[in-house]
Amino acid sequence: MKPLCEHLGQVMDVTAADERLCEDCVREGTTWHHLRMCRTCGRVGCCDQSPQRHASLHFRLERHAIMRTTEPGEDWTWCFLCERTYRDAPGGGFVEVDLYTEAGVHFARAYAAAGGTMPPGPGARSPEGFPLGDWARHVREQRRADELAAHDRAAIEALPGWSWDEVSPPT
Repeated sequence: MKPLCEHLGQVMDVTAADERLCEDCVREGTTWHHLRMCRTCGRVGCCDQSPQRHASLHFRLERHAIMRTTEPGEDWTWCFLCERTYRDAPGGGFVEVDLYTEAGVHFARAYAAAGGTMPPGPGARSPEGFPLGDWARHVREQRRADELAAHDRAAIEALPGWSWDEVSPPT
């Protein structure tokens, strides 16, 4: 596993004036999709899926690289410079996370519970459209490269019927 990024040292104990709005969007009369809070100064900006991308703009102007989501039910932090995702670790510090792998486990669990076969074959999709076949290929590649976190590997191996063997496309 790679060492944690050096930019996590920018994280300060900060709070936002209001985590529910992008002040720049409010001032400009624009809208946002999701919000991110700077973990160095507490500024809240809209995500890159939003038209104005104020969180990225804040990073480019201030060089504050570490942002966290303010979305309910989400708990990740992003480094703009290293392009890596983290969570606060119990007891302090950080742990790197792969949100794509986690999402795949979630959708694969539901897919298997609904009668889908594990591992999903090439081209398989969840009813919601998540690309389970691509995800399975991705996690296999991570495992081969020894880049799959132990907790992700355990969650994948707990999927009913999971096998690390490649699934051949239907003929």
